[in-house]
Amino acid sequence: AAVADASAMSEAAARPGAAARPRAPKRARRAPEAAAPAAVADASADRRWTLSAKRFVTVREFKGQVLTDIREFFDKGGELLPGKKGISLSIEQLRELAAALPDILEEAEGRVAKQA
Repeated sequence: AAVADASAMSEAAARPGAAARPRAPKRARRAPEAAAPAAVADASADRRWTLSAKRFVTVREFKGQVLTDIREFFDKGGELLPGKKGISLSIEQLRELAAALPDILEEAEGRVAKQA
């Protein structure tokens, strides 16, 4: 820990006016099993739906607000961790997306049909 603190202090000293901030450890999430059902609960009891091998939809709470994450994960040492690519939707935004989804799907399928 002393080495990490020393490097953080030297970085802060190299940047005038910058305060040294300790980094919080990232929470690791367990990778779902290949034969898992469409909806699974991860280690933090959040429900997760699999979109593809490394893309998931998760319903979670953050600062007292229920959010729906659509996020890409990356593999680090055998564990899947949330990546930067993704979006968190409030319940209101999720309702708007759900209402627009039939039109969005129709548009996307129409474009796929034109390509074929």
